[in-house]
Order: sequence, then structure tokens, then C-alpha cells
Amino acid sequence: MLVMVLGACGTTSGDRPTDDAGGTDGAGGGDAGDGGGGGGGGDLGTEIAKSGTRIKMKVLTTPDGAKQFSGFVDTARNNEDCSFQLASDGMTRCLPGAAPVADYFADAACTIRLTIAYTCSPPTYVAVPTVAASPTCPTGPTATGPRIYARGTAYPSYYSKSGTTCSGPNVVPNISFYGVTGAEIAPTSFQVATSAIE
Repeated sequence: MLVMVLGACGTTSGDRPTDDAGGTDGAGGGDAGDGGGGGGGGDLGTEIAKSGTRIKMKVLTTPDGAKQFSGFVDTARNNEDCSFQLASDGMTRCLPGAAPVADYFADAACTIRLTIAYTCSPPTYVAVPTVAASPTCPTGPTATGPRIYARGTAYPSYYSKSGTTCSGPNVVPNISFYGVTGAEIAPTSFQVATSAIE
């Protein structure tokens, strides 16, 4: 049985079509820099978030001058939306939104994993999880984030696995399933960030 949570059609390439632990899109968590507050300067909460030379803030602005932080873009990657997450090399980096692979498969042997999205809004990237060096401590110092790939072939149907049984193909109206293409996008192509106390 297909279970999914999908966003509306017409979303940006950075949006994730499925809900997962990483959130719904690559725009970054708005809460971190939600400085909103009143008229005495510091409208952006600049003590919390600010633009760098490469990673720039996005802000929502009203005609009367109110501003609110709404995420980051990577100017070295065509102003691509990104958010700070653990990358596959174990470093925190500003990663683009990517649709995570799920328990859907392209083949009758259930070996090629797929992600899912509305046909009208295919993801730009697909995220494939890595295996933590220490399964008993998946968020510890040896943990690594997902590998990011360019979106690959669209499949009109999928196979599913229950135990050792692979069944299908199954079709869902207006839904496509996507694999990956090419090699992993090098994590070093995404801006690194380090944690500090100020």
C-alpha cells in the first residue's frame, strides 16, 4: 500500500515532494533567524543569521519595511536554496533540497530504490542515506548525512517489497518515481559550516 505525503504542484526545484526528517524543502529553517521584531533595528535578527560572501539570506519584505528571514541560497550554485545539514562526508554543509529514496523500487528484484514525486513537480536532486559507522549511535560523531545525486530516470510504476517478496508493478495516478543518475555530487561542492560559541 502506497503511503505518502506530497506537496502541491508548482513548487520550486528545491522543494521536497515527501515529508521526512529533513523537512519539506531546502530553504532552511525559518525559525533560526526569525528576528521579526519591532522598530528598533535588528529587524533580521542579525545576531542569529546573516549573509556571507557565498551563502546569502533570503528575506520576506513588506511595503512598510518589515523583514523576516526565510532561508539561505548558495550563490556559487545559481542561487540554489540550501539548508545546513550533515553531509555524506560527516561535515555540516548547506545542502540543496533533495527527495529521499523510499521503499519503492524500479525493478522486479526490488534492488533499485526510488523516490516519489508528483509528475508535474519532479525533484532536482535525490538523497540516498548513508550507513552510520556506529548503528548504535546514528547521531554521534561518526554519523554521516545522505549522498546527493542528480534526479535520474522517471518510472511510471514501482515495485514494493514485503519480507523477501517483491511485487508489482504498481501505478499511482499523477505520480512518478525517480532514480538517480551519475555519481554522487561531491559534498565538497556544498559550502561547509562549523559550529562555534560566540
